[in-house]
Amino acid sequence: MSTKTTEASLKISKNKFQELILADYCLITEVRESGAQGRRDVLSGKGSFGIFGDGKELAQVAMAKIFRNGDFRAGYYRDQALMTAIGQYSPKHMFSALYGDPELEREPSSGSRQMMNHFSTSFLNKDGSWKNLMEQKNSTADMACLSSQFPRLVGLAQASQVYRDNLEIAKRNPGFTNNGNEIAFATIGNSSCAEGHFWEAVNAIGVLQVPAIISIWDDDYGISVSNEIQMTKSDVSAVLSGFHPLVVTGLGSDVLINQGAENNIITKLLRKSVIKKADHFTVVSKEMQKQVLDVDQEASNSFFIPSSDPKQFSIRPPSEQIKIRFSKPGCISIFSPRYIRPIYQTIKIVKVS
Repeated sequence: MSTKTTEASLKISKNKFQELILADYCLITEVRESGAQGRRDVLSGKGSFGIFGDGKELAQVAMAKIFRNGDFRAGYYRDQALMTAIGQYSPKHMFSALYGDPELEREPSSGSRQMMNHFSTSFLNKDGSWKNLMEQKNSTADMACLSSQFPRLVGLAQASQVYRDNLEIAKRNPGFTNNGNEIAFATIGNSSCAEGHFWEAVNAIGVLQVPAIISIWDDDYGISVSNEIQMTKSDVSAVLSGFHPLVVTGLGSDVLINQGAENNIITKLLRKSVIKKADHFTVVSKEMQKQVLDVDQEASNSFFIPSSDPKQFSIRPPSEQIKIRFSKPGCISIFSPRYIRPIYQTIKIVKVS
C-alpha cells in the first residue's frame, strides 16, 4: 500500500470533520458538567468523597484517538474524559460510583469498591476465562497511592518488548499481545511526580527502551501546594529534560511547518514557540529547513539529517508491523511522530549534537 493511497483513504469530508469536532465538544462538555454537578453533590452532602477530571478533557480526548485496542492504561483519577472517550465510562457510571452503587452493570470499574473515579477494565469473562485483550482497550485498576501506577507501567511496557523479541511466545498468546505492538499509556499529576516511584519508572523505561507514553497534567500546584516547594526548578518538564533533549521532528505535513490554509497568527506563534523550546529541530530536506527558518530566523537549532532509509517514511501494511522494532539496545533513536519507528542513524545524531 503506497503512502498516497493511505493518505487518500484517511481524508474526510468537511461535513464529517465538523461532525467529529462537534461530537468531541459535546463529550468534553458532558464530562465537565457532570464533574461540576458531582462536586456540588459532594459539597452539599448528597454524595460521598468525589474527585473529578475537570480541566484535562481536551488533551484526553486527543489521547483517546490514538489509544487502540490492545493498548494498556496505567492512570489515575483525573482520566475521566479519556475513559469516556474510549467508551468505557459515562456520567451515569460516575454518579453510580459517587452514590456507592454496588452493581457492576451500573458501576463497571469496581462496583463502587474503590475510590471515586478509580477506573479499571475487566480482563475476565463471567466463567473466569481470559478475554481477548487485543479486542478491547485495557485499563489496569487505579490505585489510591500516588504514583503507584508507574511501577506497573514499566511491567506493561516491558511485556510488549518481551513479546516483540520472542515472536514464538507471542504467537502462542494471541489474546495477550499483537506481536508486541501494543503501547502502555500512563497519566499522572505534577505533584505525584515528586514521588520516587515516578523517577525510578522513567529511568527504567529509558534503560529498557520499552514502548510507553507518559502524560503529566501540570497545574503548577498539587494538593493545594505550589510547584516551587515540591519540585526542583518548579517545573517537571525542566527536570525531565535531563533524560533526553527535546527533539522535534518536522515532516512535510506537520502542523509546525505546514504553510497551508491554517497559517494564521495563532499557528505561527505555536510553531515559533515549539521551535524555540526544542533543543534540536530535525528535518529531512533543505526545503523543510527553509520553512523552519521562515518561522523563526533565529532557529540555529535546526539540523538537516538525511534519513537512514527513505523507504521508512512510507506506511507499511499492518501485516509487516511485527517486523518493526522501536529501538536497539544502547542506541539513541529519534522517531517519526506518526509512524513510531526509528528513522535516523545514531552516528548522524551525534555529529549534529
